Amino acid sequence: MKRISAILLFAMVMTLAITAPAFAATITVGPTGDHTTIQAAIDVAEAGDEILVAAGTYTEQLLIQKSLTIVGAGEGQTIIAAPAVRTGSVVHGTNTWDYVVAAYATTGTIDVSISGVTVDADGRNKTPGTDRLVGVFFRDVNGSAAGLFSSAVEGFAATPEYEAWGVAVFGDSLMTLDDNSVSDYTRDGLLVIGAGPGAEPDVTVDGNEFTGSAVPLNGISIQQVTSGTITGNTVTGHTRSTPWAATGIAVWDSQGLTIQENTVSGNYYGVYLDEVDESTVDSNTLADSISRGIHLQDSDDNIVSNNTLSGPAGGTDDVGIALMDASTDNVVEDNTITMATTGTGLLYAIVFAGT
Repeated sequence: MKRISAILLFAMVMTLAITAPAFAATITVGPTGDHTTIQAAIDVAEAGDEILVAAGTYTEQLLIQKSLTIVGAGEGQTIIAAPAVRTGSVVHGTNTWDYVVAAYATTGTIDVSISGVTVDADGRNKTPGTDRLVGVFFRDVNGSAAGLFSSAVEGFAATPEYEAWGVAVFGDSLMTLDDNSVSDYTRDGLLVIGAGPGAEPDVTVDGNEFTGSAVPLNGISIQQVTSGTITGNTVTGHTRSTPWAATGIAVWDSQGLTIQENTVSGNYYGVYLDEVDESTVDSNTLADSISRGIHLQDSDDNIVSNNTLSGPAGGTDDVGIALMDASTDNVVEDNTITMATTGTGLLYAIVFAGT
């Protein structure tokens, strides 16, 4: 009987040993770390591992195709700088993207979190043979902790126009962008788009800063999605008027979005919705819009409420809130609108045209 018990105990121990889950490893990068380059650490890591990157400048193009957590020493301390020659690119739909950092799955989805880094395009233009340059490219990145956090994306060349995006999100991505600063882009600070292969993304954009100029088009650009949250962001300085008007937060062909408690100032348009339904624009502060604070184009069943809008002193702000081209069944209530008191522009607090 004792011999049988011993055999059973041995079998139980062996079963536990075989089925015990693997523990995630921590891999360090830096002069005294396990590796001196971030890509080398990514290549040897197993799914679920954490990579800690010491302060310093790492001139490399990063490709992530497994679930990983990458933690830098902090914005401005751990710098991922675009090399002069980049050999990687990724095709999505009809476009070939050059990138500084890319995270995308070969099959299914991956769970990737990046925090505490500066992604620096280092004044580079896109590689010949590619269509677009992006600081951080995400596709099919899906997880409860997935996203980009407490980081900066910057350093794009000022010309040519429309070439550079800060962050782009595609595919079956469920993720968060939180507490980041994005600047120097020549097209959009953030692009979230459901067009192309795969499912559509669902992104929470919270507490970020998007700083534009007369060069780029949009701070935040959302297209063809049915869910998402844009809250607590600061979007400033997108002043281009031709051949396309720049916008702080622009949304096209979407529904089910929440745009709330953002500060949007000094843009040609503040918030622009085109063919957007069943969404909420609430408790935002919109100041010094060159043309319009909030614009709805062919958009139905939205709620625009509790926003505070103020025009520039020069009187170039022509409309506080505009509902245009068959925009129907929208609720516009409890907004505070202060138009300019001087200037030669035609100033309207709320305009309904073609509704």
